[in-house]
Amino acid sequence: MIYGEDLGWRDIHMHTEQSVQAALYLKTKIMFPIHWGTFNLSNHDWYEPINLAIKYTSKKKIPLVTPKTGETLTYGDPINNVPWWYPLQVLNEGRVDYLYGPVGQ
Repeated sequence: MIYGEDLGWRDIHMHTEQSVQAALYLKTKIMFPIHWGTFNLSNHDWYEPINLAIKYTSKKKIPLVTPKTGETLTYGDPINNVPWWYPLQVLNEGRVDYLYGPVGQ
């Protein structure tokens, strides 16, 4: 499980950076985060944990898989990560320019 930096959860769940460190300790071939991207469970937005996971795994050079909710993966197939949450993230942030271009032009 990954989650953002909500201090209220630190005693019962690993935060994202700890999850990436655990992947290093376990010498995982691919990190597959779970329990994110379905709803806001904490004081951060639902997409914050995956954005942090991408940041931390990139630094540590750990392959990360980010399938869409319900997507089927087959072990051994190439990983085709698509940031599927990004359009939802920018809408949540009120960035209509992402869809329509700069407002007022």
